[in-house]
Amino acid sequence: MRKALSFLFIVAVVVFAGGVAFLFLSPDYEAIVVRSESMVPTLNMGDVIVVGPVKGNIEPGMIVTYQPGQTSDLVTHRVVSVEGENLTTKGDAVEDPDPWQVPVSAVQGIYLFKVPYMGYFSVFMRSRLGWFALLIVPAFLLIALYLKSIFFKK
Repeated sequence: MRKALSFLFIVAVVVFAGGVAFLFLSPDYEAIVVRSESMVPTLNMGDVIVVGPVKGNIEPGMIVTYQPGQTSDLVTHRVVSVEGENLTTKGDAVEDPDPWQVPVSAVQGIYLFKVPYMGYFSVFMRSRLGWFALLIVPAFLLIALYLKSIFFKK
């Protein structure tokens, strides 16, 4: 039983690491941390969403990620209507559509799936405490274990 659990854990880690590597190496797919509550209940703040390339036509009901205007921020909202080369979008948590039209050319990707709460881990990793807790402390422990094995051989 223990060997089976160990094997399943190793497989899960390898699959997760492969998925993360794919996202970082693929120019067509991107992982984005949700930073607002405009898409609740579909997407919650702190979720990580994965968006992929636009294949085919964009239709009402689809969730798209786009870059509005000249800002570097990305917005992820649901398409309400398509009028030629422009989209009308809105967040699921708000009543009214966005007051601007989104050109199809501004769409960065189509929502594929989410990983709940993973964004909090990502934000924590970028903090000073996260860097210390998740990189420095384990590195120090590995060095300490190595030194222990050198100096206290049995």
